[in-house]
Amino acid sequence: MMRINQFAKTDLQLIRRDGILLVGIFAPIILALLIRFLIPVLEKWLMENYSFSLESYHVAILAMAFLTVPSMLGMMAGFLLLDDMDEGMLAYYAVTPMRKSGYMRYRIGSTLLLTFLLFFAVHLVADLVELPEVACVLLALLFALEAPIFALMLANFANNKVEGLALNKVLSVSVTLPLLLFFIPGSFKWLLAILPPFWPVMAMAAGVGGAGSFAVYMIGGVAVHALYIGVLYRMFIKKTE
Repeated sequence: MMRINQFAKTDLQLIRRDGILLVGIFAPIILALLIRFLIPVLEKWLMENYSFSLESYHVAILAMAFLTVPSMLGMMAGFLLLDDMDEGMLAYYAVTPMRKSGYMRYRIGSTLLLTFLLFFAVHLVADLVELPEVACVLLALLFALEAPIFALMLANFANNKVEGLALNKVLSVSVTLPLLLFFIPGSFKWLLAILPPFWPVMAMAAGVGGAGSFAVYMIGGVAVHALYIGVLYRMFIKKTE
């Protein structure tokens, strides 16, 4: 527990000093506020001028907001991993009783927890779509599994923060996936099933509609995310040996 507290204090100090990391916490909340106050205004304007309703796109809009949470927090965790690699801290942890595996459990676990909690904050602030309570908790867990993938992708394929920023821009494109899924007809959607964000977005759509396929998307999503995290984790351990 003392080591976890030390890690947390160090992380907070780094986040306070680094503006990029601060953005990771506040960006999803700011986006949720924009959704809450601007979407009703935009809907009224579209209805009055073009008789067009955004209601059928509420799920896609909120799903994009939800995906910014693991994207931003995953970016934060990835940059912290890169910092620790640059400073040789991973090599240090490897020879302590905690071991490198203990450090990684903290890094991944803390990122999962923060993403899980921030999901509910975004949902409450945006107030755009009603989700059944059980489905909401399960979706929070599934969206949270996105964060370690973002973090490990940055840690594996970037060697410093500059490369990490460039890579994060590419990875952030996945936030637009909900819009694609709502325009791709029928079974062609499954072409995107190899991408982890496909599963929480489809599970969310099924959960809102009360569809029986919700459980299928949840189980499939957990399996796909576990596969990605497992492979990326092993790659990272090998990279830092």
